[in-house]
Amino acid sequence: MTEPRTFRNLASDPLNLLAAAFLLVWGTVAVTCRPIGDFGVETDFYGDFAHYSLEWAQGRPTLMNGFRGPLYYLVLAAAHWLHLDLFTTAKLISVVSAAAALRIAGGMLRGIFGSLPSLAASIVIAASPVAVEYTYRACNDLFYFLLFTGAVALTFRKGEPDARDWGMAGLLTSAAYLTRYNGLFLVPAAIAAGLIRFGFSLSTVRALGAYLLAFVIPALPWWLFVCSRTGDPLWNTAHQNVAIAILSGNPHLAQSGSFMSST
Repeated sequence: MTEPRTFRNLASDPLNLLAAAFLLVWGTVAVTCRPIGDFGVETDFYGDFAHYSLEWAQGRPTLMNGFRGPLYYLVLAAAHWLHLDLFTTAKLISVVSAAAALRIAGGMLRGIFGSLPSLAASIVIAASPVAVEYTYRACNDLFYFLLFTGAVALTFRKGEPDARDWGMAGLLTSAAYLTRYNGLFLVPAAIAAGLIRFGFSLSTVRALGAYLLAFVIPALPWWLFVCSRTGDPLWNTAHQNVAIAILSGNPHLAQSGSFMSST
């Protein structure tokens, strides 16, 4: 009996094999080798993500902090409703997101540069110490990276501007923004990319209109909620992270002192 052609095609694609191997290796590490987190990004999990996701799960929506929107908290709240262990769930979200983002990034690069360069670039991404470090940790970095990568990949898909593709890109952009507020910068980047690639035409206007509409609709309820609490629908403190990266020699000291709140 022969294997289905679709499975053979999937297994013969080196990008699929790389993503599957990445998922298997680091998924095993995440599930079997790390029963508890450590100092670093997982302090956010214990002090922020787990705490506020339980607030949401119990019907008490809150503003959390000025760096992140509600999406990742809602995902963890759903895990709580399903009686899943939040720490294990968060690690699995990270490793699955990392493998999926790796495959999407490879596919986007293949469409632009060809097969061999895309495979080489994907191997570099998979071997990156930063990517590996965050892959098996309980954090939202790779979940955000997946949404970010998906949005970018759709805006660089070959062919004429398609309103469906750009609408899906807008939806992923909104999800990225509702995960981390700095995802907002995808919006002007996508508009610029669309105008540079396709010029100003009716099809471009339709595609960008679909993008903006798909971005605004999911974000609107959160903007209204934030406005009711702060008076500003776009309230955030994401600029503090930028200030730390540019002005501070030691981010950990900056976070533990008064640097963030005074900048």
